[in-house]
Formats: sequence, C-alpha cells, structure tokens
Amino acid sequence: FVKHFLHIVGQVPLQGNPLGTAMEVSKTKYPQVLYNADYNASKLGMIKSLFLAVGTNCILSGDIDHARQCAGCANYFKMFIEDVFNTSLSAEIIGGFGLDKDIELLSGDEKTLVRYFQKHIPCSSCLDEKYKEVKS
Repeated sequence: FVKHFLHIVGQVPLQGNPLGTAMEVSKTKYPQVLYNADYNASKLGMIKSLFLAVGTNCILSGDIDHARQCAGCANYFKMFIEDVFNTSLSAEIIGGFGLDKDIELLSGDEKTLVRYFQKHIPCSSCLDEKYKEVKS
C-alpha cells in the first residue's frame, strides 16, 4: 500500500493535488486498508509512522525528493485520521484538510522538511546534525 501510494504521489504534478489523487486511487485499489471493518486510527497511524520512518531514512541518505513525498504523505494521513475519527479537529483540517502544509512539505526548503521530521518522530537525535547543517 505504502509503495503504491508513494508511486502515485511521485507521478502527479504538485498542481494536480498528488496526495488527494493518491488517496482516491488507493481507496479503489486497496479498500481493505482504508475501509475494512477492522480499520482504526491505530492501524492508519502505523501507515503514517512508516512514512515518517522512510522519510527520515531518506533525509539521512540524502534523498530529499523522496523525503518530501514521505513528509507530505505522513501529514496527509495525520489529517485523514483526525478527520475520519474526529480525534481532534485541528485548525489545519477546518482550514482545508491541511493542503497548505502538504504543499509546504512537498515543495518547501530542506530546513522546513528536516524540522518537520524532528517534530514528528519519537527520537530525533539522528536528525540533529542534519538540522544544524541545513539551518546554516
């Protein structure tokens, strides 16, 4: 599912809403992931965590383009989980499903990207040196 989702995101131009397109295609191809009777916020949260883990590894290996895609996907799933499960309707969702943040992550500078991962992974010490590097 994750590979398929990332592949679609990489194929759609930013102006074409790559995350929304990937979600729509994935709903059809993988309904068991998104609409299974057993699906819940924690299972979708694992998908979000996988995007964060892969993205962190991409940053550390210098693959910034794939890290951007992973960050956008992780943020999109965060919003999707909050929206579907009403876990906390954040201002991001009320303001349009966080599309501004997704665009910032998909096209913003490297400092913003590294900072996003630092804030969203449990142990960000592996990114401290990278953040110092991109901050200067």
